[in-house]
Amino acid sequence: MPRLLAQAGVPAEYQYDVAPKPKTSVAPVYPYALMAQDARGTAKVRFAVDATGKVIFADVIAADRPEFGAALQAAIEGTEFEPALKAGKPTQSLLTLDREFSTYDDDHLVKRDDRRLFQVEQKHPEKIVSPGKLDAKLRPTETRAPTFPLALDGKVVKAEALVEMLVDPVGVPRLARVISASNPAFGWSAVQAVSQWRFEKPKSGGKEAVVRVRVPFNFNGKPAK
Repeated sequence: MPRLLAQAGVPAEYQYDVAPKPKTSVAPVYPYALMAQDARGTAKVRFAVDATGKVIFADVIAADRPEFGAALQAAIEGTEFEPALKAGKPTQSLLTLDREFSTYDDDHLVKRDDRRLFQVEQKHPEKIVSPGKLDAKLRPTETRAPTFPLALDGKVVKAEALVEMLVDPVGVPRLARVISASNPAFGWSAVQAVSQWRFEKPKSGGKEAVVRVRVPFNFNGKPAK
């Protein structure tokens, strides 16, 4: 279970009466290579949320595997919060999120359908079609842009990432993984974003299909200093 904790001894400017609340679940994408190994572990990220609910700082302070820390950091940076309150007014806050990564944990970071498609991918890859074999072009119905990694904003002007995923028969992206990235942080951000996309149901030969898709992302940040 994830634990959202206020840090002991935080500066007065980060203290609050009512804790901030995420508007959506802070669910990181399980690193594909570690999921394939059934690798498990924990990660802890310290982060700050401003008075508008925007994450303005995030840093990995502990992780059994670097990938777990990077995945959790990307999830936090891509989450909007209801800001903390102090004397009834929105205020900034400093917190720590402690997350366990397990392929069979209570929060289901790896869902049953993810495990099923992983088995298909490993044992029957011929059942997964390419976009060119679909009856119609795969069209997204919901998208969200990836977040520019906070630690690199102002230091990198442009960056790229290439993400691969399987889109299941009902249009849900699964098993997203980074194929390439100009910096690993951009890959994690892209994977986190694309995992929340939704597509029209893919069909091939009039039948429901699972399709392997690659999506390129381009990032534009502030001028480098």
